[in-house]
Amino acid sequence: MKIYNQNGANLEPSAGVLILEDIDNWLFDDFGGYHFTKLCELSVKVYYRIVQYVRPVYEKSIVRKEGGRYSYVIPDEITGKDGKFEFYDLLNKVRSPFLPAIETWEHLEGRL
Repeated sequence: MKIYNQNGANLEPSAGVLILEDIDNWLFDDFGGYHFTKLCELSVKVYYRIVQYVRPVYEKSIVRKEGGRYSYVIPDEITGKDGKFEFYDLLNKVRSPFLPAIETWEHLEGRL
């Protein structure tokens, strides 16, 4: 309010509450929305880079069978039940990535 009044606005205290609410909404909606979207975009990019990195292991390990069925050849180094499960789970995620591509909207990029 002090800044507004120093610049000749002479606002009532009730208007100051509305202004602060508007500034808070701007910070949350625009600024916060931008950063949240950017973090999601970067996270998805990391996810797809991991998929790209693991893809050759997937291609080497998959055994396609009749009727759309498949299995994987598990490397000899993976011996434990948990390790085998994690290997299958990782290759299944590479086989069928589940995250949509996310891009920060241009109007959010241009406002900051």
